[in-house]
Amino acid sequence: MKQMSKILLAASLLALTTPSFAKVTPIKFAKGSYCGSFSGNYAGRTFTLGLGAGQTLEIRNRYANPIVRDPKGRKVYHEAGSEWVYFIKTKGTYKITLHPFGNEGTYDNITFCAY
Repeated sequence: MKQMSKILLAASLLALTTPSFAKVTPIKFAKGSYCGSFSGNYAGRTFTLGLGAGQTLEIRNRYANPIVRDPKGRKVYHEAGSEWVYFIKTKGTYKITLHPFGNEGTYDNITFCAY
C-alpha cells in the first residue's frame, strides 16, 4: 500500500509539471499597421496578443468561432450585433483560441486587428 501511494504521488507530480502541448503563437503587427495575421492550421494553437484598455479587437476569419480570454483568463464576449468585435477593458496579454464551425476543418486565413 505504501509503495502504491508513492507511485500515485509521483504520477500526480509528473502530471502537474508536464508542459501543455498547445502551440502558443504571438500575433505581431508590422510597424505602422493595426493588423497581424495567421494563415494555416489553427488546431491546438493559442494566439496571444498584447492589447491596451479601450482598444477594439476585431478578428476576421471565415470558418471558426474565436474564444477570447483576458489576462486573468476570463472570457471576453463580442459586441452585440457585431461578429467578432471585442471591446477591451483591461490592458495585458489576451489569449485567443479558434473552434471550427461544423465540419469546416481547421485551416483558415485569420486577421487580428486592434484599433
